[in-house]
This record gives sequence, structure tokens and C-alpha cells, in this order.
Amino acid sequence: MAFTQEVSAVPTSIGGIEVRLFTGATGAGSVEYTVKIVRSDGSVVVRSGNLVPHITANQLTQLQSFMATLRGRAEDEFLP
Repeated sequence: MAFTQEVSAVPTSIGGIEVRLFTGATGAGSVEYTVKIVRSDGSVVVRSGNLVPHITANQLTQLQSFMATLRGRAEDEFLP
């Protein structure tokens, strides 16, 4: 055949999901995500963005509380 048929790669699995919680000294912060999508040709496509629009107000409050607790523990442990 003179022309080869191009086969496009399709998503086959999720290689990993990362959630990053950021908080500043004032308590303001953000929640970001990254999803690594493995395709049939072995390539990896990375998608990332702001997680806040995809979670409930209660989930956001719980994350902020968790971050405040974690920050307090870090200050106690690592600061003189």
C-alpha cells in the first residue's frame, strides 16, 4: 500500500494523580491537580488545573482545616 494508515493513540490508563495543597502564612491557599494519562502508544499526556471548582464548599473547608493543622505541625517541628 502506498499510503500508511495513521492510527491515533488513545487513552488506556491513568498513570497517576497528584493533588497539591498550597497555603500561605495568612492561611490563603489553593488546591491544584495533575492527572497523567497513558496512551496506547506509550506517550503520557498531562492535564492539570485548579481543583476548587470541582469540590464542594465543605470539602474545601476540610482541606483548609487540614492545611492549617499541617502548617502548625510543620512550624512546631521545623522552626526554633
